[in-house]
Amino acid sequence: MNLELQAWSVSMNEQRTSEFRKDVTQEEQLQRMNELLWPYEKDAISQFTEPAKPTLFIVGAPRSATTLVYQLVSDTGLFGYISNYIARFYAAPFIGALQAKTLGMVHSSKMSFESKFGRTKGWHEPHQFNYFWRKWFRYDKDHQMNQSFIESMDKITFRREIAALENVFQQPMAFKSLYCGLQVEFLKRTLPKSRFVICTRNPLYQAQSILSGRKAFFGTYEGWFSLKPAEYSSLKEMDVFHQVAGQIYYILKSIGSGLKAVGEHEYQIIDQEDLIRDPRGVMSNIIKLGGQDPTKANLSNLPESFENRNEQKLPDEEWEQLKEAIDDFFGDMSCRDVLLDSSH
Repeated sequence: MNLELQAWSVSMNEQRTSEFRKDVTQEEQLQRMNELLWPYEKDAISQFTEPAKPTLFIVGAPRSATTLVYQLVSDTGLFGYISNYIARFYAAPFIGALQAKTLGMVHSSKMSFESKFGRTKGWHEPHQFNYFWRKWFRYDKDHQMNQSFIESMDKITFRREIAALENVFQQPMAFKSLYCGLQVEFLKRTLPKSRFVICTRNPLYQAQSILSGRKAFFGTYEGWFSLKPAEYSSLKEMDVFHQVAGQIYYILKSIGSGLKAVGEHEYQIIDQEDLIRDPRGVMSNIIKLGGQDPTKANLSNLPESFENRNEQKLPDEEWEQLKEAIDDFFGDMSCRDVLLDSSH
């Protein structure tokens, strides 16, 4: 287990507001449980090799509707996914998934399609599984995986973990992880059948939402919220408006660069406004991308549409500063433009 990582998490936890601060005692108990289970997990998954089906990764910059996409994908019943229950077993997800299946907690309830900054409620709702990905993708000051670690990583065990989960569900696995967006090339090389759903949003409203996340988590705009691109150190020297604009821009460039290793039929770019206007149509396309048959999902059970929350919420002065920052990074380019320009 990466004990150094857990210590870092506790340190960052102290900077959070009470609403988003983790229970340290519970975290320590979960860490102890996972330390005990890891040897059994490693032995149990040794029977597997690699996933037989496509593995679907839902990625994007923060606040781009990745959680909603994950809830919709999970609700189709055609993909295995990491629930809030299974996520507790971040070092032993195969054991956790077997327990969840035995307890009837797999695909047992409808999704709420509600979340708060990526967090969902209920044991059956999907979880972004950050501790699992941090265990495998070890970082320094930003969320770029160190090249020397990529070369030394236990890729055999990593593939076995995904294959073991696929075996429990008897379905292709779907994951939502912003971390994975910065590892597209590695994932495609290590799990050749990988497919990617890349979520985008109007960057002005997306940046506004990231600022809201900063305020909610830290009580101020100054705390860094979510994923750190390779340019994190230089972004930290800028004002908060250019920080969040640059965060979105550079994450998209990194994802786009990773797409150089991915075939055109192996990824889809999803715009948030298309998603909320026609979730059933978007899901049909994602199901096909994941190698499944949309007719086997009762898409009529999904909402016909979702509320469009893209509206100004910042005071006028801050709104104008944010618009200027977005223009400085994006100019006339859309998020899709940035992705595709970086993929060439």
